[in-house]
Amino acid sequence: MMVLVDGKQNVGIAYLIDLKDKAFVLYLAVDQSIRGQRIGGKTLSALKECYPQGGYS
Repeated sequence: MMVLVDGKQNVGIAYLIDLKDKAFVLYLAVDQSIRGQRIGGKTLSALKECYPQGGYS
């Protein structure tokens, strides 16, 4: 499990399977009060940088 943080505020969670060179996202949730601020997209972009071999679902 990964907690999504923006500054000092927890803004969401992600459950993923980490295979060292790949990651499979099982669940991604962003706090309803801040949806639409690209938090989910930024999270996926950061994961793509961390796991260049892919495996995103």
